[in-house]
Amino acid sequence: MFTLNAPKLINPAFFISFAILLPVWNLPHTIFLRYLCALVLLAIVILSKPKWAAFFKKHIFLCLLFFYILVQLIFFSTDYNLAFRNFKSEWLKFILFAITGIGCGYILSNKQMPRIHLYLGILFFIPLFIHLCVSLIKGISTGQIPVSYWGINNSHGDLGYTSIHVAVFLSVYLFFQAKSSLTKILISFLLIASIVSLLIASSRGGILFFLASFILILLIKIFKLQRTHFSFKSIVLSILGVFILIGSIFQIGTYLDPIRWRGPLSNMEIAFKGDALKINCEGIDVLKRTLEQDGMAITPAIQKTLDAINGFDGARILALRSLPTMFINHPMGMNQSRFAYATALEEICGAKPQIGLMNSHNGWADTALSIGIIGALLYFLVLCKFIYEGLSALKHKDPLVSATGVALFALGLIWVLRSMFDSAQRDQMLEMQIFTLCVLSAFIFFQQQRSTKVVLD
Repeated sequence: MFTLNAPKLINPAFFISFAILLPVWNLPHTIFLRYLCALVLLAIVILSKPKWAAFFKKHIFLCLLFFYILVQLIFFSTDYNLAFRNFKSEWLKFILFAITGIGCGYILSNKQMPRIHLYLGILFFIPLFIHLCVSLIKGISTGQIPVSYWGINNSHGDLGYTSIHVAVFLSVYLFFQAKSSLTKILISFLLIASIVSLLIASSRGGILFFLASFILILLIKIFKLQRTHFSFKSIVLSILGVFILIGSIFQIGTYLDPIRWRGPLSNMEIAFKGDALKINCEGIDVLKRTLEQDGMAITPAIQKTLDAINGFDGARILALRSLPTMFINHPMGMNQSRFAYATALEEICGAKPQIGLMNSHNGWADTALSIGIIGALLYFLVLCKFIYEGLSALKHKDPLVSATGVALFALGLIWVLRSMFDSAQRDQMLEMQIFTLCVLSAFIFFQQQRSTKVVLD
């Protein structure tokens, strides 16, 4: 019978593939390497023979989601060939990465790795480190801070998404596991470096949810401490420190890129006026006429705001306001497409829209348009199950299981919230999201099974 220790190359192949996969997820031009590592991991996972039935029995919503995706493909696609191509390019990978993540969690649970969260945090930090390095080179060559520079990345969103995992894993290790001062200093340095990377890239969402992840884990730590030793002083100092941190980062961001940090509020307010679908289809002139009919004088400042709506936050507001009609037209989704919003809007307009975003910048809306409202609801329930599982593991006697519970709870909750403000459930982000959550969930599940078995024996 196969065992993981039998072929001497199995363990190195697993850890090398795992260590390469995590950092390349949000690096461009690494698709072949990403899927090569994933294929190696999937093969090792299958050979390791995890207790699939036991895990899936506890995660019925994940099973239902897999089944529903196939049902939606077969029975509710209007263009089967297109839907099948979309299924292969996204949702099949979603299923395979979930299965691979469960297997990786099982394998890791068999290893003695008390520093696993530190290692995970460092691996996810690598894209941010690369961005900092190329930004430094860019800054030296231009003689100024390269604000809004993405480095080799295709979007600052790539940095923002991976930074969530950096914040969660490093914060968990910092607050729940780190013992030495040197380790704490190292982690603090990595966290600060991550913030600097996001500031350079002008990723407001990245910074917001990086801070949210850090603060959430800090609050969990404070709550756990207060249950055993209440300290009013530590609560006040922690809250004060958080406000100072947020205020300082906002001021730095405003100084580096004032237009991006202060400018959006005005065009967001204006974007709530008028017929959103008509504005999207026919352009800003429709909104301008609406404002004039309401008695608003189109001053140079207002005109500048109108001109800035397309491509900025105002366009996102218009997209969200257009969604109800799209849901009514396509309650069961649109051929599992990652571009369902753009397709649905063009269908309504009858031509290419004047304000055309490729997605609605809302992960839940894009998922609902892709695989239907039921599919989005099932994925929401999957994440809720992970959140509940992480919360339950917080009380476990094993410190490693408890710390992993904090990471699973925080990561699940942050991804639920993050997807409300950006299209974070598509492409490589969706793969990374489900893989990491399944790794943590399976790690906790099989560790708890092992602990129970030891107690019974």
